[in-house]
Amino acid sequence: MIEGEFLGRMPDEASRVETEDLRRILAVTSDEDLAALIAARLQGSARQVDVVSSLGVAREVIVSQPVTLAIIDVELSDGDGRELLAELRSESANVTTPVIMVARVATRELQAECFSLGADHIIDKPVDMEILEASVSSKLRRADEIRRESRHDALTGLPNRAAFAEAFERAVALARRNEERLTVAILDLDHFKSINDRFGHGQGDDVLRRVAHMAGDTLRRSDMLARWGGEEFVVLLPETDVAGAERALANIQRKLKETPWKAPRGDEFEVAFSAGIASVGSGAPLQEVIARADYYLYLAKANGRDRIVSEKMEVQPPNIRILLAEGDDITASLIRHRLAREGFEVIHHTRAQDASRISGAAGVSLAIVNVEGPDQEGFMLVTDLRGRSEFGDIPIILLTSMGSEAEIVRGMSLGATDYVVKPFSPVELVARVHRHLRASASAQPTTGSQA
Repeated sequence: MIEGEFLGRMPDEASRVETEDLRRILAVTSDEDLAALIAARLQGSARQVDVVSSLGVAREVIVSQPVTLAIIDVELSDGDGRELLAELRSESANVTTPVIMVARVATRELQAECFSLGADHIIDKPVDMEILEASVSSKLRRADEIRRESRHDALTGLPNRAAFAEAFERAVALARRNEERLTVAILDLDHFKSINDRFGHGQGDDVLRRVAHMAGDTLRRSDMLARWGGEEFVVLLPETDVAGAERALANIQRKLKETPWKAPRGDEFEVAFSAGIASVGSGAPLQEVIARADYYLYLAKANGRDRIVSEKMEVQPPNIRILLAEGDDITASLIRHRLAREGFEVIHHTRAQDASRISGAAGVSLAIVNVEGPDQEGFMLVTDLRGRSEFGDIPIILLTSMGSEAEIVRGMSLGATDYVVKPFSPVELVARVHRHLRASASAQPTTGSQA
């Protein structure tokens, strides 16, 4: 509570509502009678109403916590409410926040200006509280719909990446406070492309929906299942160690195998997945946790699929060779060090021209090529690798500098798979290497596979 300027917060029971379900209403008015009415009439079990009397305090509240809806009086003791409206609309976090303006006399000119600044509704004084309550309820419902749409995957109905990232931050804070274990798993459907190829994308979509439903039913209510993208799902498992996460995923595997899968014309097929599990250390960012889980998922794919791999298991990584064409010694040393930590063998050449002499017998599984510089050697290497059958399908990641869009476009047109812009995060580069190697492993046919 901000003393002096803070005129009200209702109700106390709102503090018991889950953070993600709480609707925070900020009312900014110097009119004490209106402030009292708003604080009393807009309260609800899932609403926190903050009433402040000045622009300065309103700005403090907005910075300190997200606002679901704002009610702003045009005439304030220390300025014009339209200033705050313009500021809200200039910030990406509040572009869609509903804003109701209140004015002593809402002239046509004032209405036009407020609407042009982004107001959603304007109400004259004295305020008819029934109209204000109806407007607030309507706009909160619409805000909830927009929030759900932006946080959920349209195909499966599961939370999406953004929602998972928010839940991860809350879970990490809770686990740290209660000294509890927390794990994250990432799973990827095996041979999903063949399902799409054999039966069509409609059947593939149906498989994703059914997997999401069955996995959600198998997990605990406290766990969170989200769609990460494509045929990938992520699971957040609070109060769970790695062994517990392995058992939870094994239950999902068993359920999928016990379920009959048939295409519309009667063809039977199998649905299975590979998964990687990583424990969450105190303060570990989501990117790092996902990168570790992704690595174990890669090991699961590379060692036969339809399996779960975690940091507790002794799984030998396959002997993977990566070709690196990078002339900068510092960058090359950083990349070699990080990839060596992951068990990869790095074949490094300072010049792309030298790297082009590598033979297919070297067994290279991925290439990282610096395409900076005027000599065009990096582009020549990409062209050369793509023109040779033994390297025709390997992933190629470009290294380029910020602002070099033309280089990226050219490299991708020559057959590069992905690009990383310098300066880059080593964690992100390693994650991309794992992702592309896993995709390559997934694309390799398995003898006797139905899917």
